[in-house]
Amino acid sequence: ANSREQEMIERVGKRMNKSSTSESKQRASLGKRKVNKFEEVIKLKYVGERKYKQVKVSENR
Repeated sequence: ANSREQEMIERVGKRMNKSSTSESKQRASLGKRKVNKFEEVIKLKYVGERKYKQVKVSENR
């Protein structure tokens, strides 16, 4: 009986997970667009800083 209950619980859990994941995926995709733009800005800044530092180092030599 316990294993059967466990199966039912898992099935219900999977069903709930599916619905929640699709919702969270939609939210994530919406959030990702904003995050991606933000990340791009950070990356550009970071890469720019690194290049700037490398240039400074090469100038010091």
